[in-house]
Amino acid sequence: MAFVIKVPETKVIWEPITLSDTHPTTGLTTTFTFPRKMTAAPLTSNGGIYTGSGPDGKALWWPSFQERHKAINGGKLWWVQGHMLNDNVHGPGVPGNLVPISGVLNTNMEALVEGGIKKWVAAGKALVYVVEAHWEGAANRKDGNTGAAFHPEEMRKTYGLKDGGGSLLWGEQFAPTRLSWQVWFWNTDPITGQLLSTPIINPFTMQPTGQTPDLVPIASAYKGSIIHYDPSQWMNHFPV
Repeated sequence: MAFVIKVPETKVIWEPITLSDTHPTTGLTTTFTFPRKMTAAPLTSNGGIYTGSGPDGKALWWPSFQERHKAINGGKLWWVQGHMLNDNVHGPGVPGNLVPISGVLNTNMEALVEGGIKKWVAAGKALVYVVEAHWEGAANRKDGNTGAAFHPEEMRKTYGLKDGGGSLLWGEQFAPTRLSWQVWFWNTDPITGQLLSTPIINPFTMQPTGQTPDLVPIASAYKGSIIHYDPSQWMNHFPV
């Protein structure tokens, strides 16, 4: 009797965050919503209801970030619409899956984690894959208001606005300070392909993490080798 392996469908949850900032001169308030966290559990070669695609350009924040390309950078891209779930592993190019990141960080994402994710999914692995964006610009405020809600204001004050002698165009202060990733293999039955309720395996150590993952951020991997990562590679890059 031959068994037909049924690959489990990918299931994804996005958690949003909404941030606002008021222009110090015009008094107008700008509000944008971004994906704060993406959890794919499992992530498999079966996209299910999800279809990967390039950015659709409909994110309300994107025009603000394009201004640098048109007005200052001579058309050269500084910012990109970064996928939380990569489009090569079913990530849709819709606003709920996109965050503003620098081209440098986008390149680092491919080298640090996404290359491995695509390889494992193509090889038939089932993964637990978590990507988080962090808005930490207010971390050192002395008044105790250090949450993400105060990030745009503090980034604007730190870098200054271009029309006031600083480096940021209005809207760029909303970009997150960094991204982080977590990933595990999800055990499957080798015959049926069904997910098993056995410990999740860390893909870098190949050791069980326990039934509940301890959520330790992954080390970066280059060509299958484990190395200690440089934290600066996980940071977003703002114009100075």
